[in-house]
Amino acid sequence: MAKIDSPLYRMCGLNLNGDLGPVTFYRNHRGKTVFFLSQGLAKAPTVPQLHQRNKFRLAARAWNDLTQLERTRWEDASKRLHLKCTGYNFFVWWAIVRDRDRLTTFEKKYGHHLEDPWLDPI
Repeated sequence: MAKIDSPLYRMCGLNLNGDLGPVTFYRNHRGKTVFFLSQGLAKAPTVPQLHQRNKFRLAARAWNDLTQLERTRWEDASKRLHLKCTGYNFFVWWAIVRDRDRLTTFEKKYGHHLEDPWLDPI
């Protein structure tokens, strides 16, 4: 693990954090930039991991396919219901979990229908 303490980076406006090619940069507790070669994945993702990633990918695609009005309804519902999440998170929860009973309760409290019938179960 190497440490970089160069004011040149700061003068150029560079804030090195995260991955840059095969190298990972971060700041330690003293504010010094530290870097090391990334190890990569130890093993390939499992089938359940790939399935879960695909669920999130499809939910994000479904969100992008919504109209602005539909997105606003989900955002507004999450605020009115005092959920500690965004409308996007609320929608992704519904797209993945598909708990109809809980969504019905949310719809009654919100006063509007939220489910989009075109969204196939993931």
